[in-house]
Amino acid sequence: MTVTVAREVVYAGFWRRVGAFVVDGIALSIISAGLLFVVYGADYFAWLQENDEIFGIYGAAEPLINYLLPTLIIAGGWRYFGASPGKFLLGCQVVDAETYRRVTWGQALLRYVCYLVSALPLGLGYFWVAWDKRRQSFHDKIAKTVVIMEDESTKNLADLEREFIR
Repeated sequence: MTVTVAREVVYAGFWRRVGAFVVDGIALSIISAGLLFVVYGADYFAWLQENDEIFGIYGAAEPLINYLLPTLIIAGGWRYFGASPGKFLLGCQVVDAETYRRVTWGQALLRYVCYLVSALPLGLGYFWVAWDKRRQSFHDKIAKTVVIMEDESTKNLADLEREFIR
């Protein structure tokens, strides 16, 4: 006999999400800087200080490290683990707004690209989390996602084992 426990969904609030965003930014900066140093050496960082071009590219690996890698880490984290590194550390999970299941690749990539939409009107899309009843930002609304607090204590052992094995 399987017993299903209904649980109340708790949406992650503004400050927790800001904290996760900051953790992600720091982690990605460290990873990118380390990889750029390995690939290009200290010359890359000297070039950055001297370069006035906004869209200048130092070499072929730079856009892969600075743009593709963060996209794969963040969107891939949402898709496969339900969280980016920062959200994981702060106990948050990005899920489909209707089913509360993991997001699809399409939702994850759309949500990532739409961070720009949230930033454009003076960051209003990010601040919207503070007023929205489901704590959705503009990028959440567009991608049809929500960020919830993960509560492992409400899961039964079989569900926890299934998630661990995935």
